[in-house]
Amino acid sequence: MSMRFNTVNSGSMQMKNYKGEKAFRLDPAMELYTAVVTWSVSDSFYEKDNDRLLRLCLQERAVFQKS
Repeated sequence: MSMRFNTVNSGSMQMKNYKGEKAFRLDPAMELYTAVVTWSVSDSFYEKDNDRLLRLCLQERAVFQKS
């Protein structure tokens, strides 16, 4: 699986972040990648450890069911 960065996003990928500012929605593969490489196995401000683990499991299923 290759990851592509700096690709052109359509307006449908835009959303608001926790602060109400402009952000971009991640596809399931990129969300899984981002969660794995930034997780330090500790609670974060926005997400508790168990919540993140559940989200990772669900994202893994979404990514690998597409393959």
